[in-house]
Amino acid sequence: MEEKKGKKKTDISESKNVIQDANIQAGGNVHIGDVYNYNSPPPAEGQPELEQIRALISKNKVEQAIESLMATAKAKDEDSYGEVQLLANSWKELQRQNRIGIVTYDQATTRRNQIIHNLLQIIRSLEKE
Repeated sequence: MEEKKGKKKTDISESKNVIQDANIQAGGNVHIGDVYNYNSPPPAEGQPELEQIRALISKNKVEQAIESLMATAKAKDEDSYGEVQLLANSWKELQRQNRIGIVTYDQATTRRNQIIHNLLQIIRSLEKE
């Protein structure tokens, strides 16, 4: 410990959970333990499941996102639920056609992007409710 202008300086270098001389950055929202740190405004109350679905889409887990959105839409809005069911069928059909090789890569990519765009539109409409 050093004294500087009448104040004692505490040496924490030998303490637990101390990081020194490091540049730590976290982009976006951060969740540590029970604490959420939002880079953007936090999701509206009752909306975290929609944020989780959006995160699944961004991680390219479209099938899981569809399943989660179907459950969420079923509880909130019948029309949205029907739309998600149609998109789920389109997704399964696209996967089947891709697996047996009857669509080109460009066609599959275009249809995939259309399905994802429609999923995001449904999420936005559910957020407005």
